[in-house]
Amino acid sequence: MKQSEYAVYRDAVTITYILSEENLYNIVEHKVLKEQENNGFLKCYKSYYNGHIKLLYDISDCTDIETLLERGLTEEELLQILYEVILVLIKCEEIGYLSQQNISFYLQDIFLTLDNQVKLLYLPVETSSKKLPFKQLQEEMERVVYKYQYKGEWAEKIEKLKNCHIDTAQQLLNLFFNQMEFKNNQIKILQYSGETTKQQAIIIECKDGIHHMHVKIEQNSFILGKGNIIKGWDLRFNPAISKVHAQIINKDGKYYIEDLNSTNGTYVNGKLLRIGETKLLNYGDRILLADTRFEVIQDC
Repeated sequence: MKQSEYAVYRDAVTITYILSEENLYNIVEHKVLKEQENNGFLKCYKSYYNGHIKLLYDISDCTDIETLLERGLTEEELLQILYEVILVLIKCEEIGYLSQQNISFYLQDIFLTLDNQVKLLYLPVETSSKKLPFKQLQEEMERVVYKYQYKGEWAEKIEKLKNCHIDTAQQLLNLFFNQMEFKNNQIKILQYSGETTKQQAIIIECKDGIHHMHVKIEQNSFILGKGNIIKGWDLRFNPAISKVHAQIINKDGKYYIEDLNSTNGTYVNGKLLRIGETKLLNYGDRILLADTRFEVIQDC
């Protein structure tokens, strides 16, 4: 699909496509896509905006691969992610009805969820594109090798890819992994942000009616705020929340919340926290950042 046929908007929690014409929307592909949401694709919601079809993707519990690379993703971890991406593409070929030309292979559109599942963005639209499905992925991999100075086996395989004509995901799998011992149950769990003192985690859910989402926290320090937050939760949908509003701290496997001199305050179970005060979080605790409600739905 030509870029002139849609507008795309992206923030920390959603990606939205507004189609210029209703006949661009492919209802059959969307129905098939809904059946594959547990098989490596982002959920796609359809609605209308000013008379135009709007396709919305919830990325609130995901981190894109471009961001993970900026955080220091290793060559081995990137290979593991690529392996999972190819497995999703093989499933796509087996299912039929879904066109690989409608998958975005830009690394900012390939995601890793909180439970380390790879998710791809599929746009259910009519397309007349004649681009080779894997050409975009190849170009992205070449860019990664150049930008992040990857060497060794990874760079060798990318160089080999330049001279190969790839028609199927299985061919791509054979090219990269024919001599490697990657199995589904052998893939290492990828910890993509922060370091932990123990393996415990806490899950906090946003109870805002419009922006209903949750996040799993395993880091020693996790910022709640808005803007370009590397290790934290971007809550820019609420302008009343401060840029650096509060933080979740892991102390000896227990999680505490601390207000960071926010403008509109941090409350736990109705009690306002003083600046610098920390409060132990337990299952069922209710958190208020400005006027946005959260709840602890799992503690360590």
